[in-house]
Amino acid sequence: MLSIYAALIDEDEDLRFFEHIYWDYGSQMLSVALSILKDPPEAEDAVQNALLGIARSIKSVPRKNQRVLRAYVLTAARNAACALLPEKKQRDKQIGIDNLRIPNQEELFETILRSQEYELLLRIINTLPIQYREVLMLRYVVGLKPREIAKVLGRRTATVQQQLTRGKSKVVELYRKEVALDE
Repeated sequence: MLSIYAALIDEDEDLRFFEHIYWDYGSQMLSVALSILKDPPEAEDAVQNALLGIARSIKSVPRKNQRVLRAYVLTAARNAACALLPEKKQRDKQIGIDNLRIPNQEELFETILRSQEYELLLRIINTLPIQYREVLMLRYVVGLKPREIAKVLGRRTATVQQQLTRGKSKVVELYRKEVALDE
């Protein structure tokens, strides 16, 4: 991780100074961020953001007084954690049991795509008629956009978009049946 920050720093003296900050204050920065966010991964993100900011502005970081330096880096960690707090609160609010909602077809398809059930998704796609199978594979496995798929397959973009919509609908339907059989 240190090498990512080092890429932002040009001079050797500045790099050594940044390494001093990274090694001597990193755990303290994490403690500050954790005290605000109460979530280790979120706190790590905040510290990374703070360190990126410090690396970008290494020339302006106070060097002569260690107490001032410590205050500077811990304040950077606190500010980075506070900047992430609204996002975290929003995510926590969305995850809350009171806010549970049934996902629509598009959201469910995207969830399946990102989940560990990717292999099941591919199996289901392979059972579909060729026109849906082609567009879904090109879109979600290869990563082409509908316009690019249309060009590759010699179809109109509107046709490809319609086939994607119908194909996803069929995948969700078959996925729900598959999951129901497993229960």
